[in-house]
Amino acid sequence: MCCARSRGRFVAAVASTAAAVTIEKDGGAFRISKSALTLTAKVDGITADEFQRIAAEAKANCPISKLFNTTITLDAKLEA
Repeated sequence: MCCARSRGRFVAAVASTAAAVTIEKDGGAFRISKSALTLTAKVDGITADEFQRIAAEAKANCPISKLFNTTITLDAKLEA
């Protein structure tokens, strides 16, 4: 949602994000093999479709996510 916020179109009244990561042994070290993100937000004036589009765009363009060579999933929920 940071991308939408920076454009000033929507502001989340409440937003909660969690990440559950899977760490696996990789040779003599460890690596993050999966990151499952959960976003729950209340955003006035946004449709469910637009919320999903913005959340997917934020996930795709996140500079931190691009650092990891891993599977990243996003479960984005819009609260009424």
